[in-house]
Amino acid sequence: TLLSLLPPVQNVLLQGRILTQAVYRDLTGQIPAQVEPPVALVQIDEESIRKAKISVPNPIDRGYLADLIDRLSMSEARIIGINYLLDRQQPDRDPLLARSLRQAVANRGVWFVFAAELNNGQEIGLAPEACPDSSNWSLQGYTNASPAYLKLPSARDCAASCPFASVLSVVYALDRSTSTANLPPPQLTDRTDCRTQLFKYFHQENNPNATISFLRKIELYPLPGLVETIGQNWFRPINDFSLPPNLVYSSVPAWQLLDRNGTNFPLSDRFKQQIVIIAPGGYQEAGVIPGSNNFPSPWAVKYWRERFGWENQHFTGSEIFAYSIHQLLNRQLIIPIPELLVIAIAGLTGKIITRQLSKGDLRTILGLASSTVAYSFIAWQMYLWAGIILPILLPSAVFWIYVLPSFKPTKAHE
Repeated sequence: TLLSLLPPVQNVLLQGRILTQAVYRDLTGQIPAQVEPPVALVQIDEESIRKAKISVPNPIDRGYLADLIDRLSMSEARIIGINYLLDRQQPDRDPLLARSLRQAVANRGVWFVFAAELNNGQEIGLAPEACPDSSNWSLQGYTNASPAYLKLPSARDCAASCPFASVLSVVYALDRSTSTANLPPPQLTDRTDCRTQLFKYFHQENNPNATISFLRKIELYPLPGLVETIGQNWFRPINDFSLPPNLVYSSVPAWQLLDRNGTNFPLSDRFKQQIVIIAPGGYQEAGVIPGSNNFPSPWAVKYWRERFGWENQHFTGSEIFAYSIHQLLNRQLIIPIPELLVIAIAGLTGKIITRQLSKGDLRTILGLASSTVAYSFIAWQMYLWAGIILPILLPSAVFWIYVLPSFKPTKAHE
């Protein structure tokens, strides 16, 4: 019981539980069919920095971001997220970025979503001085959240703050909803706050789009916020790392996108149907605190990378957001049932069984062992069918702690 209440232990158990889920998916062939992922990552990696001759990558060169935006605009990208915190000014480079942003909005109606940091309930994102009036034609969402869990909006209309992945998902759903064809793309001449305008369309009750209805419902999901007040993550949806990364996102190094010859990455409209996120690609200095954007690979992701022979590198913040967006757009929440609750049920079940046992023999032991194995398979399948995580390890241990001492070997007759 004590172990189940400790967040560090919970995180380790969750990693192991999702790893077994990935293996179960693989062994039973319950992997979704390959389709174009909803997210494309343009990753500024070590090689991109070296080829661009960027000597100080933190903070990132705004001129380099401007070049990427120009290229993506030419590739007909409709939605671009920028997973860099641009809260400080670069007076000599900000005009280049501002010009590229304005041209993309004016010429293509591109939706821009900037990363922000949530600090005392306030979002700190793109510095207003870097691009005046940008809040009228761009959006932002906060990125500070736990890697393991899916961050949901805390306010119904996201007026004050909204997670980065949620904002991108809402834009994507509205931009592709046939019932919201009158949703105007951002314009430089807009004088209304872009977020206010976007969520006005989002909360239209006559919108029949299934994804939009789902996204509206999860704004009203209160349990994670209530439970967080006691320091627990019960019922808080997780990022489903049991899925192979290639089903969740595609990626391209920034240097390939900027290849002027077009041999490595020819211009096309391939980004037209995707959310594009410009983000760090694993270089050491990435993050508000250098290195903070690089995470150890979740065990399940590491399994898939080794399974398919992919490079097992750092797991970046943008990959976490890609998993979150994939679940939101596919209307899938994976809800963990508290270990404490299932431990209590396992303990009660074990106690009842001990009262019924008059003697222990091999057949009874095998029967109970089979029941434990069956419970594990039910838990793995419930994850896929019902979107809930039933814990396995600690409840099974508690059950056998109750049951095993009650077995008394039957003495042979003389």
